[in-house]
Amino acid sequence: MSPTIRQALFAYQQDIAFRYALSAKTDTLEGQTVTTAYWCVLAATILPLVWVVTAKVGGQDYDNAAPREFLDKQSGMRQRANWAQQDAFEALPGLAA
Repeated sequence: MSPTIRQALFAYQQDIAFRYALSAKTDTLEGQTVTTAYWCVLAATILPLVWVVTAKVGGQDYDNAAPREFLDKQSGMRQRANWAQQDAFEALPGLAA
């Protein structure tokens, strides 16, 4: 392979790598780039709220003054949703760091 072809292929590979690196940045907000990692942290922040709603909505005899006693008496899907929201809140600081 001649040196000029090798140089052209190398330049082409660098161009592809550069374009791929630019595509990792997904959105722009006031001149700052929001990367995929920030979107993941945002999703992880919102996800415990989904589990809280799943655990509490539709339960019978819900008392807002004593939510822990209500959640301790739950079983099945609502109990697992409560555990999931507790685990999600525990894992959030490690993910955000």
